[in-house]
Amino acid sequence: MALPVVVQAPNAVLGSSVTSISVVYGSSVTAGNTLISAVTRQGSSGTQPGWTTNDNVNSGNWSIAVEQQGSTNRASNISYRHNSASGTITVTATISASDFTGYLFCVEVSGLQQVAPVNTGGIDETTSQTNHVSSTTTESGTDAFVMCASGLNANAGTTTPGSGYTEAPGMSSATQSFIQYKTIASQSDNGPWTSGTARIGINCMAVFEAIVSAAFNPYQPWMHRGPVLAQ
Repeated sequence: MALPVVVQAPNAVLGSSVTSISVVYGSSVTAGNTLISAVTRQGSSGTQPGWTTNDNVNSGNWSIAVEQQGSTNRASNISYRHNSASGTITVTATISASDFTGYLFCVEVSGLQQVAPVNTGGIDETTSQTNHVSSTTTESGTDAFVMCASGLNANAGTTTPGSGYTEAPGMSSATQSFIQYKTIASQSDNGPWTSGTARIGINCMAVFEAIVSAAFNPYQPWMHRGPVLAQ
């Protein structure tokens, strides 16, 4: 296998007291690639949320990789669309509750298997802390793309991604959400990250693996022509 490639990762978009958030890919998406989104809901009160994600080019809703909901309105969701059509794509995440405040972040990735994530996980943190994880267990994968999303109960202060992770571009340094991603040859962690101020997070992560290359087969049909007949 080979590492998947992040083709484009436009800035995350913040929605404030909205029913939906949209992100536009800056360049035309390449047909056959995978689109992956992370959406968060932040704050400390309100009804339980849930999302549907879709876009203006591909038909139907995206598949949900993982969605983590907490005891309050904080939540996080990772969804995906394999084998995308080409075009200038706008992605929209719509909440089932009355409204929400949070971020939507999307990436285009090439080289992924067209199947569900190999591993997903989540955690509803019940106490404020500065050292966070995105899953209760270690999530593994080979030649993988990893996405993590967290909705928090208050501003986190300065946030620091886990080793090898990149924080989603466009997020405020004083945010109530955190999103990170990475590509890695051998995935084996629970999506760690830190916040400058102790906060409670509703966190989740998903691990997508790269396409398995066909094994080399030294046999070729021309190598076997059958017996040579005497003249």
